[in-house]
Amino acid sequence: MFRTRKRRPALGVALRKIRQRGNLSQQELGESLCWSRIVIAQYESGSARPSAERLIALLRLAATDDERRPILKELEAYGVLASDLRRNSISSISAEAEENAISGADRISDMAGTAVTPGCACPADNTGGASL
Repeated sequence: MFRTRKRRPALGVALRKIRQRGNLSQQELGESLCWSRIVIAQYESGSARPSAERLIALLRLAATDDERRPILKELEAYGVLASDLRRNSISSISAEAEENAISGADRISDMAGTAVTPGCACPADNTGGASL
């Protein structure tokens, strides 16, 4: 008789906390990271899995252990350990992805409580459609 709601994955909960902490919509967070709103919604619902590079970008936005833990757990599935992140010895992340993660984190901290300017300063092909 009763339908149980599907539990949201821990990564999705963490992403939603990050987004809500900054008072951002999925659209605003997506624009700040140069990803689409749909990608943010898919990551939050668990219907898509972020790449290791995108998880690293999300990790830079996480402020609490509750936000970091599920992201680190997902990174472990890619073979990236927290000790690797601390040593900055990840060879698979490109300089461009690292730069986008840093600028995305800066934009999110600047946007908390302010309006988002339309568009994205990232490369046009980095909207999130292909590398789910």
